[in-house]
Amino acid sequence: MKMKRFIAFVISLCMLLSFAPLHSVAIAAEPVVTSEDLLVEKLDASEVNVDLMQNAQNTTDLVIDREVLDENQNVRVIIIMEGDSVVEENASAVLNEEVSEKIKALEEFQSEVIQRIENSVFNGDELQVNYSYTWLLNGVAADVPYDSLEEIAKIEGVKQVLIQPVYHVLDTDSDSAASPMTITDGVMVGRESAWAQGYTGEGMKIAVIDTGLDIDHPNFQPLSDEKLTETSATADTVAAVLSELNADSRYNGLVIGDVYYNTKVAFGFNYCDDNLNITHDYDDMGDHGTHVSGIAAANKIDESEVVGVAPDAQLYVMKVFGYNGGAYSEDILAALEDALILGADVVNMSLGTTAGFTSDSEEINAIYNRVAETNTVLSVSVGNNYSSGYANSWGTNQNLTSNPDNAVIGAPATYTNVLSIASVENWMIQRNYIAAGDYKMPYSDTTAAYNLPSITSLTESYGVVYVPGTGEAADFEGLDVTGKVVLVQRGVISFLDKCTNAEAAGAVACIVFNNADGEFGMDLTGNTLSIPCISITMADGDYLVSALAEDPEFTISFPTDVTPMPSETAYEMSDFSSWGTAPDLTLEPDITAPGGNIYSTVNGGYGVMSGTSMSAP
Repeated sequence: MKMKRFIAFVISLCMLLSFAPLHSVAIAAEPVVTSEDLLVEKLDASEVNVDLMQNAQNTTDLVIDREVLDENQNVRVIIIMEGDSVVEENASAVLNEEVSEKIKALEEFQSEVIQRIENSVFNGDELQVNYSYTWLLNGVAADVPYDSLEEIAKIEGVKQVLIQPVYHVLDTDSDSAASPMTITDGVMVGRESAWAQGYTGEGMKIAVIDTGLDIDHPNFQPLSDEKLTETSATADTVAAVLSELNADSRYNGLVIGDVYYNTKVAFGFNYCDDNLNITHDYDDMGDHGTHVSGIAAANKIDESEVVGVAPDAQLYVMKVFGYNGGAYSEDILAALEDALILGADVVNMSLGTTAGFTSDSEEINAIYNRVAETNTVLSVSVGNNYSSGYANSWGTNQNLTSNPDNAVIGAPATYTNVLSIASVENWMIQRNYIAAGDYKMPYSDTTAAYNLPSITSLTESYGVVYVPGTGEAADFEGLDVTGKVVLVQRGVISFLDKCTNAEAAGAVACIVFNNADGEFGMDLTGNTLSIPCISITMADGDYLVSALAEDPEFTISFPTDVTPMPSETAYEMSDFSSWGTAPDLTLEPDITAPGGNIYSTVNGGYGVMSGTSMSAP
């Protein structure tokens, strides 16, 4: 059992990409304080009334602006009741006759409390209950008027009433999305080494709480019989627990044929819309779920290089983002409970809120602690909110060395016992390249943002002219660049001036190489150019200069295909990834994994996404 949990842990390191946060962060300038100005004093938090928990969503300390939310407006809440849930009583519980009796007793108690609420708070009107939870917590999800919260909290049998947060999907056109360039990173996570030891995911179940799955994708077709083990999910094992699932309570007449797709996708349900559609075809929530599922468990097929870290594992597809929009806590908790009842070894939740506190309440934190006490690994992304220094007045998007805290950590990654993951850059990048003899060099192409033609529109081989100096107009005097590609070094004048001078001299394209280590993009704002302009590293520029010195007739071309190339930022923290101290001063994340520019399955094919924080093969 310990080995199985270890393998589940390893798989969880190779799955997560994050969603955008619900909230925003305000950043203000602070006065400069030197170490000599500081007086360090140890304080007891209880003595000075310091509470690092975010209890704003607890009805005992509610702070919602009444101008924003009308008192009679319905809000979604979790009503937590007195008494232990199944997992609270026994973290190792499995569904059997004894546990079924426990569930029945909890449901009867909940009915009694609901009846009290209806009689005392709603004058006999029915409480709109969306879910009844018995596995991870003892309570219900409901829609109630905002002004009834305090009354409900006073009802006998009610322990706490919490307003639910809602999570939204990352806008891939925002600045939080990284450039689409990377492919395989199996080497980084030791995927092939694990396979060599026989660990391919056989018999393991991975629950992906996300946007759903392209069920017709070739990488998620049925596993062969020899890939199945005695611990694999079957139609019979899923059917045996079907009546106890939250999915069953949300869809009238649910039968095994509705949720069991094949030996690869052993369960699928749409919790957001309360229906059987787990695809991306009827909403605008994107195909992130397919991308993550491919990272985790895509089958190896001859037609593609994409393969999951655990290709022989099965998937539980739990769609919580759908036609009805973002994911509410009630749907996430319902899916999480069902994952545990179904015996998931790993649960992946690529979602969060900006700058999440240690918990929304002690009770919610306790719920996630209960998952940790089971044999299931719960992995959660820390967020794509850069750092607390993002958009600062220095223009660096980084903290000063005198204030190294880099955190804008999202909940639920800040909860005590979840496995929080941040992103590092992939070691290989899938890129367009310049063919310079037998040498391939990647380039940065920002021309699309400025409505310039792509460098790949140049379909022939072209001579190269190295322009001495830095590309000022005078540097072109005496040079014949007509119909050729200009190579010029960065510095002194603007990128736009360099490219404009190259075009005026008759060049078909302009390549700017760096005057320092690393890659860079070019600002060509306000251009009237009609030629492609790209940038390369200093090392690649020096290579071309040397090649031209040996052979002035040296030519280059610009293929339309892409190829994997080593990344200069391999294993470095992704610049979009959150990391640092959480509000309770614990250090997050627990671990990092590849998340920058990951090539995996998407709806109808393959593509790249970036985010915290798991890896893609």
